[in-house]
Amino acid sequence: QFECATPSKFLVDAGALDISGPAPLAQHRTCVSGRECTFGSLIGFQMPSNYVLKVLDTCGTNADVPRLAGFGIGSVFTNTSDNTTDLFVSWGSMASTAAGGQYRLCWCAGATADGENMSPCSTSEAFATDAGALLLVGPAPLQQARTCVSGQTCAFGDLLGF
Repeated sequence: QFECATPSKFLVDAGALDISGPAPLAQHRTCVSGRECTFGSLIGFQMPSNYVLKVLDTCGTNADVPRLAGFGIGSVFTNTSDNTTDLFVSWGSMASTAAGGQYRLCWCAGATADGENMSPCSTSEAFATDAGALLLVGPAPLQQARTCVSGQTCAFGDLLGF
């Protein structure tokens, strides 16, 4: 009878397991609300050419961030060497006008490393891997009302933001 209940019982190396995706998982970036958002140097291992990144409040949930360009889905361009992929992410020329805050950069594997279709990445729930944080600098909340009197100097402060 064979017993495989403890790590010490696994004595034979059966092979290797490569896990493709963003690595390390704490790759934080910053963008400014009201401007184009593009950044580079996200790194990963054996990233497929149809890599997809989406900004969400929480990865793997239907927590879309309102007013993000491209519905939060960034276009990813890759530069691959030695099984390491350097990623450049862009939301195009459209400015994001979402509230300032800290959001998550969520990854969805559009295909396996050999190119077979694995997931269409058509729902926010498919973006389950948290690759890091996106700090969006800007006003929060977006609706901050102030009152001024016509014909008089108007000054106010205390606008809230992130």
